[in-house]
Amino acid sequence: MKPINKFLSARAGSSPLHAQNADEHGPALDAATHHQRKNRIVASTAIVLTLCAVGAAGVVPLAPDAANLPVKTIAEEMALPDLWKQISALDQTEQHFVR
Repeated sequence: MKPINKFLSARAGSSPLHAQNADEHGPALDAATHHQRKNRIVASTAIVLTLCAVGAAGVVPLAPDAANLPVKTIAEEMALPDLWKQISALDQTEQHFVR
């Protein structure tokens, strides 16, 4: 069975007459049907992507406004190390610099 016959027989309301026409017209009908199938696939993909975009645009207003979200401020004192102790510890160690 030719692939075109499978395609035509799977359509709703198809009859044996369609299959007979596919055998009579051969490659021309195969090419026409192939283009129709590509067009359907492209159109379906475009519709799905459009629905996704519309859905995303529809959901965006449902998100809370970032300016109105609760904010928690934490203040804590940190003990800073004494820089003079660190400098004197570095001066006491022997350092070798390579040029």
